[in-house]
Amino acid sequence: MSLFICPLCSTNREFSTFLKLFRHITVFHQNEPIFEITCNLDVSCGVLYRTYSAYKSHVYRHHAHHLHSTQEIATNSNIISNNNVQHNNQDSNGENDNLDFFKDYAESDSLSSEDEEDNHYTTLLASNNNREKNILSSLDVKKSYISFILQLREEFFLPKNTTNVISTYIVTLINHLEVLLEEKAFMNQSNILSSTQTSNGMVVELQALKKTMSEISNEIQSTTRNEYQFIKNCQKYSDYHAPDDIPISTDDEQLEHGYYIPIHRTLSSVLCSKDFSIQVIENIQQQRIAVENDDDLMLSFRDSTFGNRIDDNSLMIQLYMDDIGLTNPIGARKDHHKMAMIYFCLDDTPEQYRSQLDCIYLVGLCPTSILKVKYLIEIN
Repeated sequence: MSLFICPLCSTNREFSTFLKLFRHITVFHQNEPIFEITCNLDVSCGVLYRTYSAYKSHVYRHHAHHLHSTQEIATNSNIISNNNVQHNNQDSNGENDNLDFFKDYAESDSLSSEDEEDNHYTTLLASNNNREKNILSSLDVKKSYISFILQLREEFFLPKNTTNVISTYIVTLINHLEVLLEEKAFMNQSNILSSTQTSNGMVVELQALKKTMSEISNEIQSTTRNEYQFIKNCQKYSDYHAPDDIPISTDDEQLEHGYYIPIHRTLSSVLCSKDFSIQVIENIQQQRIAVENDDDLMLSFRDSTFGNRIDDNSLMIQLYMDDIGLTNPIGARKDHHKMAMIYFCLDDTPEQYRSQLDCIYLVGLCPTSILKVKYLIEIN
């Protein structure tokens, strides 16, 4: 059976179809700092791509039929890196990358759900397959829209005001569509009544259609009506956990709060990716082998005298603390507030990920004076 091999994985993972390989690259490798892949789907290919966007444009432009195909390719089925093949080293950044963003995720979401990575793949919009299965409801639309807004805010860092504008515009489009359909229905009413021919086609009543559009509009509006409602929806439908609110002031002091994100909860979310977990384990094993071969080499705390006492099955984390300044630009008091940010990183993370912002995780947040004055005095 023909297999597709991912050249970007250290484990050379194999996939039975190009559909699954392309989704794997989209989910796990598109943001890698060193992205190099050679397309060998056809004999005319063999070009090196150094960015995911250029590779994606090439696939949709020249190999879109493979994304919809359920059969395996008999020839040229392996995607291999430039280290194993002689090819023209052409940089394809000039290819048109102005493809539809929503189309990209819709294509990816239509892939087979039998792959083991389905639980890790996040889509912007629900798959059109639901329409064929007759299971789509207004609640499904709401869940899909919550995921869409979450991705805009957390992955693409769009502010709340921007997502609210997007929600308002979508509702406006639905209202315009409703008016347009109503006008079309009245224009064709006389023709429908005068027609003597019968048809077996499906007919939807205008009132039922308007009711459905109204329900969808209400669901979209309720999703982003206010921040409290949005967080509650995320907790209900997207497995979101809000930071723990901890009072850190005594009864005779002004009420102060700190916010804490449990480390074990963050690690559980990070390590749910099987591909990333495998890379972490391999990195630990490679460091252990390197230290065993060179007595003068120490790559981590695990290689020190005290580190030898650590269980081999444990993970190492490093805690950091930084001070930041916050200013409230409105209100009567425009004070400058100093806050302490406590965060951590997984020390066993492979080197190519350590400097990325999404590999640095927040643990706690509180006023700096609480940590540096109050509790230090009590300890002394």
